[in-house]
Amino acid sequence: HLVAKEKIAESGDYNLSGDRYIEAVNFVNQKYPIVELKDVCVVDWGNTELTKKSYIENGEYLGVSAAGCDGRMKHFEHEVGTVVLSAIGANCGRVFYPNEKFTAIKNTITFTPDRKKLYLKFLFYILKDNTFPKRGGGQPFMTKGDVKKYKIPLPPIEVQKEIVEQVEVKQKAISAAKAVIDNLERERRYFGQAIRKIKDVEWVELGKLFEKVNEQINPQSKTGSTIYIGLENIESNSGNLVGNINAEMKAIKSTKNVFKKDDILYGKLRPNLNKVWLADKDGICSTDILVLRGGKKIIPAFYLPVLLSSDFNLEVLKGLKGAQLPRVSFDYLKHLKIPLLSLEVQKQLVAEMEEQEKIIEANKKLVGIMEQKITEVLSEV
Repeated sequence: HLVAKEKIAESGDYNLSGDRYIEAVNFVNQKYPIVELKDVCVVDWGNTELTKKSYIENGEYLGVSAAGCDGRMKHFEHEVGTVVLSAIGANCGRVFYPNEKFTAIKNTITFTPDRKKLYLKFLFYILKDNTFPKRGGGQPFMTKGDVKKYKIPLPPIEVQKEIVEQVEVKQKAISAAKAVIDNLERERRYFGQAIRKIKDVEWVELGKLFEKVNEQINPQSKTGSTIYIGLENIESNSGNLVGNINAEMKAIKSTKNVFKKDDILYGKLRPNLNKVWLADKDGICSTDILVLRGGKKIIPAFYLPVLLSSDFNLEVLKGLKGAQLPRVSFDYLKHLKIPLLSLEVQKQLVAEMEEQEKIIEANKKLVGIMEQKITEVLSEV
C-alpha cells in the first residue's frame, strides 16, 4: 500500500523516486507477533573493506558478494546460520544462505539470528520471497537502517522448526526434479556423440538432406495476425520458444522469411548462442534465421537435437564471418556432415526422445507444484 504523505513529511525525505514509498504488505494472517529484524538478529554490513579482489584460489572459507556465494577466502567472519542480503545492483534484494563458514564482502548486509528467538534457516525462508524497501533508480540499493526496521512474523521456535522441515521436504523434491531435467537436457546436447557410437552410420553433407527456403514476405503489405519468430524468441541450447510470438502484420517492419510446419529454424547471427527451433506451426521469422526444409529421407524431429548438439555447434563456429556481428552462411552450413540413418532408426530415436521430453515436462510441472506449496506454507505464517 502507499505510504501516507504525512509519514514522508515526518521523515524529512522528499526524494520521490521509483517505488521508494511503497511499503510491502506481508503476512496478512498475522497469527504470530510481528517484530522488527533488529529485535531478533544482529543486522550489519558485510566487510566494507573487502571486495572480490580479496578472493583467493582454493581458499579454506567461502566468500559471499552481492552476486551470491561466488569466491573463496583465507578467513571467515560468520558461522552457518547467518543470512546474507544483496544490498545493491542487479541482485539487490536477493538473500543467500551459505552452508559453510564464510566472509561477506562489500555491498552486502548480514543477519545473524538470535538462536533463542529464531530457528536455524527459518529467517532465510521468511526473507527469501519478500521485498525489502529499495532506494535509488537505475542502481537500486538498500540501507541498513531501512532493513533493520523490516518486519517479520515470529512464531514459537517449535513452529519455526516445523515450517523449515515442511519447506525443505518440498525443496528436496524440487532439487531432485531439477537434477533430472538438467541431466536429460545435457544428454540432448551430446546427442551427436551418441550418434557416432552407432555402427555403420553414413555421414552426408547437410545440403543433401536440407534445402534453404528463400520464400520471403513484406508484412506491411498484409493484414491480420501471424506467428513471428525473432532470434530473441528462440532459447539457447534448448530448442524451446520464449516470449510472445503472436504479432500483427502491420506492426512488423521489413521483409521476413516464411516458414512452414516441420521446417527447422537456425539462428545464423551469433551462432554461438545455438538457437535452433523445429516449427510446429506456419509463420514468418527474422532474416537472421535460416529456414531449413528437409526432404523425404528425414524426420525433422530427429534432426533438431543433431543441429543443437555441441559437436555440430563447434563445427558451425569454425565458419563464422564478421567480427562485430558474427554470422554463419548456408553456403558454409550445407557442407557440414550430419548423420543419415534409416527412417526406421530415426523413428525409434525420436520415440525415445519424446519419452525423455515427457519426463522433462513432468518434472517441470512437479517443480511448479512444489514451489507453489512452499509459497502456501510461508503465507500461512
